Amino acid sequence: MQFYKYEDIQSVELILNHRYESYGTPIAKDWYVLDYRFEFKDGNHFYFYWPITLDDDSRFIGTILDEKVENIIDKDHVIDALKNGIHLNDYARGTEE
Repeated sequence: MQFYKYEDIQSVELILNHRYESYGTPIAKDWYVLDYRFEFKDGNHFYFYWPITLDDDSRFIGTILDEKVENIIDKDHVIDALKNGIHLNDYARGTEE
C-alpha cells in the first residue's frame, strides 16, 4: 500500500452493483451498493469492494469526490444521490421504472 494525495488520482470509477445476501435462510436481502475503482497517475490502481458506509459517510464521500477528483466515471449517475444523502436502494429502484 502506498500513500496518495488527491492530486495523484487520475480517475475514480463508481460501480453500482445489485448484490444479494443470504445467511443460510431461504430469503435473501438485495442491496444496491457501490464499488470504487481508483486509477492513479503512476499506473497503480485500487479496487474498493463494497465499503461499509455509516451515517452520512456516503454524503461526505460524494462531496469530496466531486470537489477533489477531476475525472469521475459514473455511468449510473450516482454521485448526486451520494451528495444528497439518497440511499442507493431508493435511487436505483427509482431509475428502474
